[in-house]
Amino acid sequence: MSVDWNLAAVVVAIVALSLTPIGLVLFRKVVSILLSKLRPSLGLCEKLEWSDLVDGILHTCTLPEQNCAHHETISIMEFFSWKKDRRLVKKPGQLYLTTSYLRTDTKTLRGFLSLLHREELGLMFEEVGTVMTASVTLDLASKSEYNRHYDPQYRIQVSKKEMDLLFQGYPPWYQDPLSLANRGQVPHPIQGSRDIFRGGWIVAVGLSRTLPISFEFLGPKKAGEAPEYAFRALERITHRLKNLSQLFGGRRIELATELVDDARSYVQESAAPSSLWMYFERSAFTGGFGSRWHQDTRREFAQTLTNNDCILAMQIFNQYEDLSESQKLSLEPILTLVLRAMLVGVYQVATEFHEYKKWERRKDQLPPELLTDRSVYLYRELRSHND
Repeated sequence: MSVDWNLAAVVVAIVALSLTPIGLVLFRKVVSILLSKLRPSLGLCEKLEWSDLVDGILHTCTLPEQNCAHHETISIMEFFSWKKDRRLVKKPGQLYLTTSYLRTDTKTLRGFLSLLHREELGLMFEEVGTVMTASVTLDLASKSEYNRHYDPQYRIQVSKKEMDLLFQGYPPWYQDPLSLANRGQVPHPIQGSRDIFRGGWIVAVGLSRTLPISFEFLGPKKAGEAPEYAFRALERITHRLKNLSQLFGGRRIELATELVDDARSYVQESAAPSSLWMYFERSAFTGGFGSRWHQDTRREFAQTLTNNDCILAMQIFNQYEDLSESQKLSLEPILTLVLRAMLVGVYQVATEFHEYKKWERRKDQLPPELLTDRSVYLYRELRSHND
């Protein structure tokens, strides 16, 4: 049997061409076309972007919350509670047909990572031509059994509207309506972007059991610094305390002012973590409240305040002008409880932003790939690694 050397030369040429970069691209395109003809579904991928999510709570945990599936293995498609019907879109030609992708966007990804809040998250980006791909993994191997399942430090139930405002720079405690310790609900004191520089939202932290959300992925930050609005809000509180001192006098307002000044220095100067706790614990303001009064997560002291009391407390620390006569009369019998709510809020905010600064030193900036709004193709949704 004679060898067809002409055919052999053609085969050798094709193989040689396929080994070059240009040849590999052409070969891949040919294979992609063939596969898409044989299995059209390979040329499609699911889509879930921020615009696809409807208003409402973004993630609803199963009860009890510590048993919710998001503590173990979860995908973005399973994570978000309220979404429109799933939609298939064409997969970009630069991506492998045999790999499953989810087309999402940076806003959805930031919301997902912020609500999930896992220190063990692995986030890796890769540019494929003009297409951005990403991989998100969750390593559970280093977590204790308790922390692996439940971390009550941050809240996970946030509405889409609230998350939109958090992306715009609202404090991580923002919740509207605000759930109070007395089980009532009132409008949040932040009703516009200028209100984040006022003190009402800090008082709200002291009147509510609502936890902050994790803010590592909310937006760009200046390394090593707490947000400017936190300092300006504390300044507004100091201004109001001076006014209250003129109206009511008394050592309790002087002590409250000293603690607020200590908290401002604590955040600004990166003091030792225990120093703020000692300021509050050893203050004479603790008289009658017992030890660790500033760490009252149940806000039991605020349960006796009515909704109108709470609205007044937040209102007076929001406004700059002097109190009206009716405000003075309503405030006087509840002044001590209002001061305590304010100080509990100050302590919680100062402590959280101290942690924020430590996080900034550890991780520096938000990944640059998340700074601009663009589509992202997840080629590996969140998976747990227990090995």
